[in-house]
Amino acid sequence: TDTLLPEDRWKVVVEPSVPMGVAFPGEEASYRVTLINRLERQAKCEVALRTQEPGSQPSAMQTDSLTLAGWKQQEYTVRPATKRLGYQRLSVDLRDAEGGDLPSITSGLAVVPQPRHDGKSATGCYVGMQGIGDMDAAERLGAKAIRHFFFWIYSEGRQGLIRWEEQSDPLMAAAREHHMEVLFS
Repeated sequence: TDTLLPEDRWKVVVEPSVPMGVAFPGEEASYRVTLINRLERQAKCEVALRTQEPGSQPSAMQTDSLTLAGWKQQEYTVRPATKRLGYQRLSVDLRDAEGGDLPSITSGLAVVPQPRHDGKSATGCYVGMQGIGDMDAAERLGAKAIRHFFFWIYSEGRQGLIRWEEQSDPLMAAAREHHMEVLFS
């Protein structure tokens, strides 16, 4: 019995081609939008993919009437412009034929100037970040140092057994790869 709320009937996944949605001017960027019918039977919906720059009205990139068999998916590619610096919003609006509107799915693209030291070491530069989840995006934003809180409980699971390879070693390797220094706290 498929008596589900519309948001449980469909899954919407939005994936940027650039790290964490950070692009440089003129760089090609795209978003892959995947719609998945999570029912055992065929389902229908209307989908609208829109982009919006600050201070402007949303512009429809693509609209579609879609019929998908049970547990099947449909992919779309959206290519927002990256000519101007700023932030663009990408929204995916879906109307289920039987259940009505789903909450809008929103993502964004930040077009930022390329840091002069992108992809290389920068001695004396201490632009940094704390709690980095994506080293690629941090480097693209110009970070050259990361602050990391070191908790003994995670590295010394039991007294006398220190396991640097689980927490510290991967962090140090990633920092080296992205030309960053690590500041332990």
